[in-house]
Amino acid sequence: MIRACVVVGLSLSLLPLPLTAQCEVRSAFDGRFRETALDVSARGSEVLVASSHGVARWHGTATSAAPLGSIGVPDTTVAVAAVEGGAWAASGDAVFFIAAETPPRIVSSLDLGARVSDVLPLGAWVWAATSVGIVQIDAIDPARPSILATLPTTAGGALSLAAIGETLYAADGDRSVEAYTLQIPAFPQKIGTFDSLPRSISVRALGSTLAVSDGQQTELFSGSGASMARSGIVPVSGTAAAVLSAPVHLMGGGGTTLEAVDLSAPSPTVLATLATPLTEGPVNRISAVEVANGIAWAAAGDSGLAAWSLAGFQPPYPLRSVKGGAARSASISGPRIVVAPQSGGLQRWTDSAGRLTPGPAWGAGTFTIHDRDEMQILVSSGAALESWDPAASPPALLSTATLRAAVRSAVLTGARAAVAVLVDGSVWRVDLGGASGTISQAAVPGSPAFVARGGEALALGSLSAEGTTAIRYYAGGDLSSSPVEAVVEGVSNGGIALSPSGVAAAATFRGIILVDFAAGGAVTIVPGSAGSPVRDLHVEGEALLVATDERIEVRSLPGGALVKSIALGETALSVHASSGNAVAATPSGFTLLDLETSSSQPQPLAVAQEPSRFFRKMARDGDLLWLAGRRTAELHRLGTAGSVRWIETVDAGEPFVDVAALGGRLFTLSAGGTVRAIDASGRLVGEIRIDEGDDQAVSSIDAVGGALWVSLTRGCLSGACEKRTVVIDARSGLGRTAVLPGGVEDVVVRGGRAFAIFDLPAEVRVYRLDDPAQPVLAASTPSSGNPVSIELAGGSVWALGSRLYRYGETLVPAGELLDPHLADPAGRFTYLDQQVRRLSETCLVISGRSATPRLYEITGGSLAGRPTPPTSGAVVAIAVDEGSAALLGETSLELWTTASPPSRHRPTRK
Repeated sequence: MIRACVVVGLSLSLLPLPLTAQCEVRSAFDGRFRETALDVSARGSEVLVASSHGVARWHGTATSAAPLGSIGVPDTTVAVAAVEGGAWAASGDAVFFIAAETPPRIVSSLDLGARVSDVLPLGAWVWAATSVGIVQIDAIDPARPSILATLPTTAGGALSLAAIGETLYAADGDRSVEAYTLQIPAFPQKIGTFDSLPRSISVRALGSTLAVSDGQQTELFSGSGASMARSGIVPVSGTAAAVLSAPVHLMGGGGTTLEAVDLSAPSPTVLATLATPLTEGPVNRISAVEVANGIAWAAAGDSGLAAWSLAGFQPPYPLRSVKGGAARSASISGPRIVVAPQSGGLQRWTDSAGRLTPGPAWGAGTFTIHDRDEMQILVSSGAALESWDPAASPPALLSTATLRAAVRSAVLTGARAAVAVLVDGSVWRVDLGGASGTISQAAVPGSPAFVARGGEALALGSLSAEGTTAIRYYAGGDLSSSPVEAVVEGVSNGGIALSPSGVAAAATFRGIILVDFAAGGAVTIVPGSAGSPVRDLHVEGEALLVATDERIEVRSLPGGALVKSIALGETALSVHASSGNAVAATPSGFTLLDLETSSSQPQPLAVAQEPSRFFRKMARDGDLLWLAGRRTAELHRLGTAGSVRWIETVDAGEPFVDVAALGGRLFTLSAGGTVRAIDASGRLVGEIRIDEGDDQAVSSIDAVGGALWVSLTRGCLSGACEKRTVVIDARSGLGRTAVLPGGVEDVVVRGGRAFAIFDLPAEVRVYRLDDPAQPVLAASTPSSGNPVSIELAGGSVWALGSRLYRYGETLVPAGELLDPHLADPAGRFTYLDQQVRRLSETCLVISGRSATPRLYEITGGSLAGRPTPPTSGAVVAIAVDEGSAALLGETSLELWTTASPPSRHRPTRK
């Protein structure tokens, strides 16, 4: 009887067998390469983070956060809730109680028999949202929790939980929100449902308000029990939400930002945007936020833990944003704001006691706001230039004039006069004294693109094909007089601005350029101002406002020193100021800025965490292990006792699609078909390009004996797709030696033979490798079940796909095992992540059928279950050598070994 053991990512009901030494596998190493923060819970100065890999403790101060230790938890830790003395965490199908010690310690675990997505402690009970409903847990003794009951939902399972008063609410992914009374906590009862968003996935308690979100927007409810009435809707995801100070709340969850939203305003108003960086990882979203001790803590996915100080964030707030659809431009005068929406028309808003109230909308054209004073606003729509009284009810058209081309830039030059620059470069004086304005062309040098005013003075800006901006200054505003001219390097696409004292501003690739015409045209390039593209410039008094990507800068004139920088969280398309306030048009609406408040926006805190690393591939060559990202790879050496030692980080020079390891070298395959050989010191030691036609698409590279197999597809543009595998001899240089029909999906080398799965044609094959550069086909058979991985063990060939298929060594079919493959609903691993590999002749490894692999033993042609070491998070790849397996997870590298633990000898006392 031949026996071999297999690690399979699918739970089977199999007879337990006694452990044999060859299949006794233990975990020897567990090293994290990134902390994917999925949930956060704070109590006082202590912060707990569900880091997907486990739970981490942090200590927060007013200026920083420092780690206190962490503990790995089996499977993927998705939720954590701090309580007295510790925390409850949800991971996989279980909940864990973790003591608040340094380092943290798992006190107990409770298997709920279903996937857990949220956990909510309430007194002596813990409520868990699972795939089969809401599980009530008796937690009066955290060391011995037990299941009391399971409450059903309309969708069968539950995704998110929240409690207000004596009512428990649950979101289960459909339109209904479930409500349960906890008046007698030991005997909870469902009291009804109420409708919300069609796909409600999250509920959050914001004081007495319940926020229900579908990940895109959030619906707000007030009331009690199941009698909840809709009180508003916010165009912001609320899957992450927390109370700042009622009625201001932090909301987010759909991306990398949080927004402080005033829910009491007539239109939900955003007061600040808290941003986290975009990473190379797959989890670029904030999934949870908590506020404690004046600090906002966020679980920011692959960015880890993020924190902001709220010490200076108080009324009057620095900014207030209304998200009502993209705006082209906006202006302000006193308490009145006028916005030109991208959808057309104009709308008035009023700022009263910090509340922005919408007023009338008017006009049918697509308008651009150019200028305004206390009595009128100057706008254009195509070739029409119009003056309106926006304070009238309804707003009144004062005058309109039609020019010969569309208006590009315009300014008011008096109570009833304007100057306009058209898209054809002509300049026009416009008399707006009557209902129908009169026009006359001004003869000016050059072909201006912009006009700006400062007091009575005017300035015209012209852009040249040579890449310069000419600014012509008219001190008295008379365009028939001779101007003073200055030419600056670069093109000012953000227009020009002019101060009453004669300082003109432009923004080019060199930064902000100031021309002081009162000082004879002296030119100053403002230091440190070349960082971001400038969209618009505006002068209010002797202050220059600069609209850049995601912020408004306030600079003093004439020198341009930075006075204030206010982050918007999105691009500022235009800016206009009046009496200490400014308004910016944005792609989502408009933002009102208080330029004189002493309040500040939330300030990021330093979080002492290791930078995340992102690995997509793994390649092993004996005791050398390569972990590869997009274009870099780390080389590690594996010790016999399970140690892992970093050796080098190398840069492949360009992004790659796959890697292989052979003879102490890493081979990378780029999307363009270039194979590069890199040694352990990071040197490029060889290169070859695969060229099978203009429409080739390479997919993988494998080390096979002393050769490389590169799989590709070609001919698809002509409708005749063909897959091929190119063989490259890697023993001395890189030379192409053979082409095999079909594309290789997986291949392993055992005893001088290559066992491979091919596609197009779909076959299982065996090649002799007497000369690795010239493989010789020994056997083949059509494959079944779309296999993606193969191995030889115990005299049988195993192909893993929709099921596990067994063949004899000559590829005679010998049976099918395992249930059909099921997709992971959480998307942590895919069908293509399946692998079958062996630890020894009698012990094999398979992955990709569940988050945690499990051991099996082969007895003849059947399988039997074996005890399996737990893993932290989903395993997406396995690389083996005799007696050990390296497991690449979502956030960590783990090693399993069949070797016995190192013995520990106690010294003999005499």
